[in-house]
Amino acid sequence: MIKVTDNNFAQEVIESDTPVMVDFWASSCAPCLAIMPLVEELADEWAGRVKVVTMNMNQGRGVAVKYGVSGLPTFLFMRGGVVMDRLTGTRSKTAFEECLGKVIIGDYHNSSRFHRERKAKEYVK
Repeated sequence: MIKVTDNNFAQEVIESDTPVMVDFWASSCAPCLAIMPLVEELADEWAGRVKVVTMNMNQGRGVAVKYGVSGLPTFLFMRGGVVMDRLTGTRSKTAFEECLGKVIIGDYHNSSRFHRERKAKEYVK
């Protein structure tokens, strides 16, 4: 797992050639700490196919505000700098695997969220 901050988020996530799962967490968040072993397990099992990064909310909130993160833990599944899906709260391993599998094969092209995010990204360029 890679630790990211507001300073290196673009480099590690937005510019990544590999799909990314971003874990927004805080040390004061009991559910965040409870699910951390599962996040570490997923990072090991999906290594090479998905990059798993963690962002400690105690060390910066700019990116979280930009992506509308309001509850913890929140997980963004991104590909090509675009948010493809998100999970909030503690979830089962199966729920994570479903999102990871879809972000790898790009099974979000028909979703309205994908098109909104893609258009927003193109506008920013």
